[in-house]
Amino acid sequence: MALKKTGCPTLHPDLAQVALVDARTAAAAGGMGTSWWAALVQSGDAPQPVVKSHRCTRWRTSDVVSFWRGFAENGLKPALLERLAANAKKSQAAMQRARQAAPAASAQRPQAASARQAPTALKGVA
Repeated sequence: MALKKTGCPTLHPDLAQVALVDARTAAAAGGMGTSWWAALVQSGDAPQPVVKSHRCTRWRTSDVVSFWRGFAENGLKPALLERLAANAKKSQAAMQRARQAAPAASAQRPQAASARQAPTALKGVA
């Protein structure tokens, strides 16, 4: 593998057609997170993996590159945008419920050990 001026290894063009990458690399190619990539794959908007076994999921580099090129030219599909917005609203509502429940849960906790009264056997000993 040759090194460019950036110090990153480059892939020979013949290998680019058959090389396999993991989800982290596929997502990083588009500057996205792995959970976002997984959601795109699950929805069928991103390419499906060619290798899928226990703890080993891989995509062809050529499939990933063509997906990101199309994404750059066309952007997200309207249906996917609606789905992402709905998921974001659901997550936001869950976080708000958790924040509202947090003060109520802390009020129900027992007092700290320093604030408790001493056992009766220790009273008067000081």
